[in-house]
Amino acid sequence: MKKDLVVAFAFGMLYNILSNRQIAKIATKKAQELNADIFTQLDILIKADLKVYYLKDEVYSDCSLSTFFLAQEALRYAQKNNYNEIWVVAAQPHLKRC
Repeated sequence: MKKDLVVAFAFGMLYNILSNRQIAKIATKKAQELNADIFTQLDILIKADLKVYYLKDEVYSDCSLSTFFLAQEALRYAQKNNYNEIWVVAAQPHLKRC
């Protein structure tokens, strides 16, 4: 059976700001409901015992990853690993671009 993938987009930098803590909480809850994995960036700290793939930002070490770049990488990851469906968790301003 194919699994679903929850993709969590950070809103701003640093895992401890309120927006990123809320995104992590929502992504965790959704992944637990669906028995899904999570694809995200380092600014989203997932504390639950879930399979999480963190997109490393070595190429963009001086700034945060763009929403478009993260979306492209999440799609590549989902296709490569045969995920069934992608669920997006993001702040309202990012949803149009996700």
